[in-house]
Amino acid sequence: MSEEDPVRLKDDPGVPELLRADLDRVVSQPALAFDVEAGLARFRASIGEGGAGEGGSAGAGGSTGTGGLRIVNWNTRNFFNDKTDDPSGHDGPGEAGLLSTSAYLVKRQMVANVIHDLSPDIAVLQELENAQVLEHLRLELQALGSDYPHSLLIPTFDIREIAILSKVPIESSKTHQDDEFVAPGTFAPTYSYTRDCLEAHMTWNGRKLVILGVHFRSKFDPDDPQKRLAEAAHTRKIADGIAAADPEAGILILGDFNDLPNSPPYNAVIGSGMGAYTNASVLALPESSRWTYKYMGMLELIDQQMSNPLLAGMLDTASIKIPHTASVEDASDHAPVSATYNVK
Repeated sequence: MSEEDPVRLKDDPGVPELLRADLDRVVSQPALAFDVEAGLARFRASIGEGGAGEGGSAGAGGSTGTGGLRIVNWNTRNFFNDKTDDPSGHDGPGEAGLLSTSAYLVKRQMVANVIHDLSPDIAVLQELENAQVLEHLRLELQALGSDYPHSLLIPTFDIREIAILSKVPIESSKTHQDDEFVAPGTFAPTYSYTRDCLEAHMTWNGRKLVILGVHFRSKFDPDDPQKRLAEAAHTRKIADGIAAADPEAGILILGDFNDLPNSPPYNAVIGSGMGAYTNASVLALPESSRWTYKYMGMLELIDQQMSNPLLAGMLDTASIKIPHTASVEDASDHAPVSATYNVK
């Protein structure tokens, strides 16, 4: 490709606005031109499909489906773009939430490759900066042959958002970022989510499904285990309310719990007795793969995928995996969790 091509492409009336910002940068950085022209075909193919909206779904495609439904949750680690454009205001020069143009191009390609290889019907992701990043990722996947016409990201005050890419239409969604709650057994202090509990409603094979995507308070200093516990307990309360309103709904609570099996937050979500949830993460094979994060040499299982009793009965335990491939490790410091549910 010649260095004149980016200029020609930038003036091409067939180029969508979302790509023009990339082309503007490439004009002054010809080394990036190959990546952008490769993206041009996918952007042209996407014209008329709609984009990833904040708090909405993209396009009218997708399927309510039959057979197995593969779910992946994954913390993509600091998946920021190269612009100062986040509502949180934490992505200016010198801030953590600002990548170089070349680093952003590489990051979204690496993340897309992992998701493409796992081929989920629904991907629940953590640490995406905003809706533009989600849309760029969706289009990277489309170029690889993985079409996700439905997406969801509702902005919060945190630069590391929760997002959903889906082949299944998102019928409705809800944010819980303004909910107020306390830790179990206390009256104060009052907490709200560090990020959100992102609620999405779908239908698969005639079964109503509810996704609750979470990313609980981290353990970085200053740690606040009570807040993490409060977030976990409130999430289970949300799920229990959904189940009470629709006992036939399949419910998943999944994402980065930032805590281990048998910890108070973990136990608050999974529950006990007849109403106990099932965590796919602890059933992954081989057993040696049951970790999602490495901290100071310790292999920790902090990313969970929990299903309510009804949906747990449809879990294909042989399908559960936590891959630790080179491509996963290049893309993030977390490993994804993948499981298939034979929804009926």
